[in-house]
Amino acid sequence: MNVRLGWSGEVDPNIWRKVDVSVDETDLRRILIAAGLPETDLYTVPTSLVFILLENEAERLLLAQLTSRHGYPAEMARTRLAELATARTTALATLREHLRP
Repeated sequence: MNVRLGWSGEVDPNIWRKVDVSVDETDLRRILIAAGLPETDLYTVPTSLVFILLENEAERLLLAQLTSRHGYPAEMARTRLAELATARTTALATLREHLRP
């Protein structure tokens, strides 16, 4: 699975920027390792859960890019990043339950 998120906006009069972020199952493996979850056959993980985790990661990366390079309001980014962290924790807990023998 590959998840792609993007943003396009006018950063100055008549000057547009487009930012795209793509994440895939290689990134999902990194997320699982970082969370201390065992290596698993990703085909055993429900598709909806894979999507949630990948979309979450893509949005986190996109927000970092927008905040650091395109003037996205830092307070809005912090608020959204906190929401994403909560969603990620919930998704990882669900995955832990799914992987439990």
